[in-house]
Amino acid sequence: MVVIIRYAEIGIKGQNRSFFERKLVKNIKTCLEYNKIKFESIERMNGRMFIYTSDPCNQLSKVFGISSFSEATEMDYNFDAVCEKALGLYTKGTFRVTANCLTQCDLTSQKMNEEVGGYIVDKTKAKVSLKNPDINIGIEVLNKKAYLFTEKKRGPGGLPIGTQGLVAVLLEDKDSIKAAMLMMKRGCVVVLINSGKDIDYKSLFDYDPKIKLKDSIPNNTSAIAVSDKLPNFKKRDFDKPVLRPLVGEWLE
Repeated sequence: MVVIIRYAEIGIKGQNRSFFERKLVKNIKTCLEYNKIKFESIERMNGRMFIYTSDPCNQLSKVFGISSFSEATEMDYNFDAVCEKALGLYTKGTFRVTANCLTQCDLTSQKMNEEVGGYIVDKTKAKVSLKNPDINIGIEVLNKKAYLFTEKKRGPGGLPIGTQGLVAVLLEDKDSIKAAMLMMKRGCVVVLINSGKDIDYKSLFDYDPKIKLKDSIPNNTSAIAVSDKLPNFKKRDFDKPVLRPLVGEWLE
């Protein structure tokens, strides 16, 4: 089995895009090792990453930088073979085919949708539903390989942790956990600062197994994040920039 990793925001980066991709690969490895998921290799290719493994990788939904991922079957690209494999993925009910030719192919993505979908209809008499199908058969073609899947799982998006600076997050209340997550989503490495209150922060290990709790603010932090919102906005007397990622939540 191969797991296809997709990302969005990283894809718009320019000459430093490879830096973000390498960080994402490193964080994926950390996630897999932390959750004891065995894998053979992780490869980068044309805006995608591929994890070769035989284990489910649902924990990837906690890796910032990933927009979505799918457990797929990899095969050499051959149109007739792709049709047969897609037919095998169809079970019952309505369906649609969603193809994406990421590199040069003998068909456009739309034409492949039509041809593979038509093949399944001819063989099963199934009905196509483009809006709410019972099954969505995904096909991605890349470098003479085809990847077929039926599920696209969401990731948290954002930027990979470690692509931005070190930020200290004050653990003052339960909203501090949300503030920490938002800073991590922007690529920051977060260190939690103990305020003497009993705040359960264990859920953050799912997003960064290396996160640490300290009793004082390290000198090398770039900024300090707090959980202030507009109704409880506080003046903060720090010698570093103060970030308030939750300040606009009262508008929601």
